[in-house]
Amino acid sequence: MSRLLDWPVLFGPGLFAVLMAFVVPRIQMPRTAYRVAFLASLLVLIWTSALATAYFGSASSTLVLDSTAPRWFGIDGFTAPLLPFEALLALAALVAAGRGDPKKTAGLLAGEGVFLLLFASLDLDLVCVLWVASFLPGLVTSRRGPGRRAVLFVALGSTVPLLIARVALALDGRPTHLPTLLLDPIEHGGQLFFWGIMAAVAVRTALFPFHTWLLVALEHGSLPLTLLMLSARPGAFLLARVATPIAPEAASDAMLPIAAGGLVTALYGGLLGIAQEKPRRAIGAIAISHSGLIVIGLCSGSTDAITGALVQWTTVGVAVTGLGFIVACLEVRLGDLTRVRGLSSPLPGLSVAFILFGVASVGFPGTLGFVGEDLLIHGVLESHPRLAAAMIVSTSLNGITLMRMYMRTFLGPVMIPAPNPVRMRPRERIAALALIAVLIGFGLAPSAFVHSRTPAGFALPVLQANLPAHHAKAPSNAPP
Repeated sequence: MSRLLDWPVLFGPGLFAVLMAFVVPRIQMPRTAYRVAFLASLLVLIWTSALATAYFGSASSTLVLDSTAPRWFGIDGFTAPLLPFEALLALAALVAAGRGDPKKTAGLLAGEGVFLLLFASLDLDLVCVLWVASFLPGLVTSRRGPGRRAVLFVALGSTVPLLIARVALALDGRPTHLPTLLLDPIEHGGQLFFWGIMAAVAVRTALFPFHTWLLVALEHGSLPLTLLMLSARPGAFLLARVATPIAPEAASDAMLPIAAGGLVTALYGGLLGIAQEKPRRAIGAIAISHSGLIVIGLCSGSTDAITGALVQWTTVGVAVTGLGFIVACLEVRLGDLTRVRGLSSPLPGLSVAFILFGVASVGFPGTLGFVGEDLLIHGVLESHPRLAAAMIVSTSLNGITLMRMYMRTFLGPVMIPAPNPVRMRPRERIAALALIAVLIGFGLAPSAFVHSRTPAGFALPVLQANLPAHHAKAPSNAPP
């Protein structure tokens, strides 16, 4: 095993980001504070990338525990790739935020750290604590108004059912150590536990009818911080790591109602996006639609669909963050975008980046979205062809939304408040290129990443507990 993984570093990146969140607001010069935050986030990205590389290079089929806290933190094939991707999205959000309020910069660092700790957690009580802590940056940095109320709604609406699930587990006399729970799942019953978790997931993931908070938070709150909360998808993590494998019987019984809820969310989000005039709300509608598709895949019981959902988890996170990144860059230069037109000429770099992020989010060939969507729909098609057809319709609706956004903002006669808007700065260009490189690089050579997202390759039986034995194999149409 690589010596890197023998060090007490598995929870180090998250802890370091949280500590730096307390340091940054105490720096008097805003420019210096931003530079310190940027360097800290960059270091976290390098750190998590080294961890993931060391893991897959030495112990891809085992659970690696932290040497200082073996009960609390660890990584396996499911969580190892999540760490660098989350760090990359946080760095992009930080670049999009710019040198603004050091408080919001600190909030981004704190959010990044909490999510990294959450993904490496091996104890359900710790997961609950970090779940609650993940809302604090949004509550602390947002002003009184609709944005804060939206964060408060999702915080209370998802935490209460999560605590109910925790109480149900305690009444059943079960431990809180996730490896122990995953290796000895609840074979009979577990309905209260599963549906408590599922209710928390529905609110946090913005499934219909709990989706309105996301649109409000995106419109009135901090766009970079809301994107970070959204792209991390802690709800999907809770469903994949905790609910489905710990209560497989309840998950199997709930497959049809969950799939129906996911489908309604996917179609409703697609229709909702077409009606939006504000770019922030349109991005929120696209994210809502994709949330429904990912939940369908995670609860489908098909290895292909589960793998596709996990790939889409990353793809949509990167693509939606990229779209939000472009919108944030435009707002910094031009303010309100509802009356802005014709930006492809004065801002060609942002125009091209928007197109690339958009086509990746709807599964254009050559992008990682195409691979994930193909696996997801192929897996669902085997057992529910009508459901798969409806999923294709929802993706088409998202494509229409993106086309409308692009035509309204970038095409037509130039209508902008500033005659010569600043083109992409070097740090913005580098951040956009990094996100695009992930989407296109893994899209052209997807094999390694897809196999890292295959449930059969995970150290812990995440997502596999409710699969028939003959399904526990690599995806049938995974790239060679």
